[in-house]
Amino acid sequence: MRETDIKSELLSIGELAKITGVNIKSLRYYEQIGVLLPVYVNPSSGYRYYSLAQVSAVELIQACVEIGIPLKELHRFGDSKSSIDYLSFLTYSEELMKQKIDALQQNLKGMQALKEEVELLKKYRHSKNQHIRKMNEKYLYVFPYQPTDNKKTLYTEAAKLFERSLEGGYEPLYDFGFLYEFTGENIQQYMFLEIMPTTNVCENIKVLPSGQYACRFTPKNYGENLPELFPEIFSKKGKVLAIEAEAQREH
Repeated sequence: MRETDIKSELLSIGELAKITGVNIKSLRYYEQIGVLLPVYVNPSSGYRYYSLAQVSAVELIQACVEIGIPLKELHRFGDSKSSIDYLSFLTYSEELMKQKIDALQQNLKGMQALKEEVELLKKYRHSKNQHIRKMNEKYLYVFPYQPTDNKKTLYTEAAKLFERSLEGGYEPLYDFGFLYEFTGENIQQYMFLEIMPTTNVCENIKVLPSGQYACRFTPKNYGENLPELFPEIFSKKGKVLAIEAEAQREH
């Protein structure tokens, strides 16, 4: 095939770059990793030529870059002729984007919860009185633990709890601290890590029901002495659930 015929039917790499808005260096990189092979390379000049159909392939590659799909994944949707099964790719991309959206929504919830905590801290930090806070239902992954003032030990054990929750098939969230179960004179103490709601409720899962909770900010940990802070609650008979967590610093 003569060079003049090639030029009339195909696109040079420069023309492809101009049409797609992707620079020549990137197009060469796509060739190197095997996701955009030129349909013809002039054996004497080394000039590369592409078909008009490959304009869509470049747009697809750019979509991969924008939504975070590894370019090597494109090989799963191509064939020996460098054509793409668009339906399969779009179905795969849709599912991947849904997963990313779910992850972003969870991150957003975590940021909103942190923002709420900081706002409460600024409002009540220097108050000696308790305040009532509405809390949604929380699922806590727990492990028996004796609280400590040693920060290094605390965060080391929290990391272990995080790993245990993953091994159990649970999805950890952000909050962690101590959970106390007061039943009469008996006190059970746990370290907890909040997880995503689950139907797989085992002995390591405690569900904190939604409702109004009495809260206080204190300069020290009270632990088993929490009844001193909430005497009116502990004066009533029945089980009392209490959580203790370190508040974010106010800057």
